[in-house]
Amino acid sequence: MIRMKFFTALIISAASLSQQIVFATQPNVVGSGWVATGANAGGNFSLGSNGSATSYAQNREAATAKVTTTADNTPKYTVVNAGVMGATTTESFGKAYNLSSGSGTGSATSAGMADTGVNGKTGIHGVSTGFNGGEAGTHTSNKVQAGVNQGSYVSGETKAGFDTKLHYEKSGGKHSGATRVSSYADGYAGGKNHTGSLTGLNAAGIASIGASGKFFAKAGLSTDIGPVKAP
Repeated sequence: MIRMKFFTALIISAASLSQQIVFATQPNVVGSGWVATGANAGGNFSLGSNGSATSYAQNREAATAKVTTTADNTPKYTVVNAGVMGATTTESFGKAYNLSSGSGTGSATSAGMADTGVNGKTGIHGVSTGFNGGEAGTHTSNKVQAGVNQGSYVSGETKAGFDTKLHYEKSGGKHSGATRVSSYADGYAGGKNHTGSLTGLNAAGIASIGASGKFFAKAGLSTDIGPVKAP
């Protein structure tokens, strides 16, 4: 049996600007992320008196997750900001084949998976309430199972991400003056997969790859207009 190594990458970063004075409107921004990958490859062969057989399998998986958080606060309620940004990616590749002649027979199997997940939350105390934004996750899995004189490959990429921002600005003190609120949210999710047979060989009995990706981003502010709630 051939054992393949697999790669896992995780990047989590956070930044928060120093606060001069703590107000009820101090931003509260958090973020989290996780990744998981797994890969395996195996093969077998059997030879008679006049035969040859070669089995080969390869699997390669990679996943990344990144979270960036920011929080700003200036005195006298003039400007308050918050924000969460997250991104995930996966890369997946597998190949398996067998070459047999005469009385030789063989098989090879390649299988793998990669998962990513990012979580986020942002808020301005006393202004926004409830969930404000986050979540981006992708998944990919594949398998190639090749019999005698069969061979195929699978290849895929997925990505997902989001960005949420909040803004609150009030002039004239805590209980008077003008109020300005704003929010921003966007996100994306996409991927591509390919399967095919190897040159000169029949297609493998099983050659499949699947992927799923999602993003969810929501940003909102409420002052006198009601709370913001998670769906």
